[in-house]
Amino acid sequence: MTKFIGPEYLIGNAFIYLTDERSLALKVINRYCLALQKYWNLNNCDALICGEIKEALYEYCDYFSFIPFGKNAGTIILNSDVSIDDLKHRFVWHLLDGIDKDFEIVAKSLC
Repeated sequence: MTKFIGPEYLIGNAFIYLTDERSLALKVINRYCLALQKYWNLNNCDALICGEIKEALYEYCDYFSFIPFGKNAGTIILNSDVSIDDLKHRFVWHLLDGIDKDFEIVAKSLC
């Protein structure tokens, strides 16, 4: 049975595993998404990231902000009051066992 994973998990895990900064370019998120999907396909994992990043940013505005215009356009910002532990609690511990590790494995391959 296919496991549908929202893009908020992609964004949260990107902040946990891809950077020590409090901002990420949207292109990094997209590259991470493609790498995860490729990894799942190669490992016969029936998982799919589905949904709109724009909607996830809106729905999870307590965690993330987005810069749509200007010099830093296309940047996702981790809100100042959100810690890595907060992200792990919300975006790792709620994932199915196995899938949670995949986010970390793929992130290490991108770094």
